[in-house]
Amino acid sequence: MEDDTTTTAAKDAVSMVLRLDGLLIEILLRVAFPTTLVRAAAVCKRWYHLASDMGFLRRFRKLNPPRLLGLYIHGSPVSSTQRFVPVLPEPPELLAAAVRTVEGYSFPTRESEANLARHCWNGSVFTTLCGNLYGYQLQHEVHNPLCPRATAISINPPLTFNPAPPATGFEVLTREEEDGSLSYYYVFMELSYDEIGSTVPPKHWTARVYMLQDGI
Repeated sequence: MEDDTTTTAAKDAVSMVLRLDGLLIEILLRVAFPTTLVRAAAVCKRWYHLASDMGFLRRFRKLNPPRLLGLYIHGSPVSSTQRFVPVLPEPPELLAAAVRTVEGYSFPTRESEANLARHCWNGSVFTTLCGNLYGYQLQHEVHNPLCPRATAISINPPLTFNPAPPATGFEVLTREEEDGSLSYYYVFMELSYDEIGSTVPPKHWTARVYMLQDGI
């Protein structure tokens, strides 16, 4: 009889805790894995609304950053092939199917082109498509290897890159916005010498900044 009373009291205490939204949110924030959060959100409508709130999801991402699935490697800057290498050991609760999907994803290229992974974030892969068939050009794309049916997003028009003097350089920067979306910034720098081979510091710099925000 005493055991039944203790069990009932424990159930009542748990039920009282789960009725408090603030405390329930703190519990859901610490489930650690997105897959567990999805299961929790399926318990009832109340849990679903708490777990799908944008403010909650931002806090969840901060406490539980995405797990590293693996790395892309390629042999040389001019190589058109690269492969995905999963990390070992795999993180707990990571579906093997997700890794196989990424391993089987190929970045589309044509003759005399190389598509190189430059940056990865939250399942999106930012690539640079290099081609010299009709003059050297750079075409930047965003791929989602976890959803191979999704169409790659291209930055148009293609950005021309001249490896010969005047000297040039570029970098891709990323920033996560408050709503969880991702912005890409392409910074292109060009400097001009008065004469080719001159050792005099350049006097003229040109900077171009391009921005891609969630495919726009």
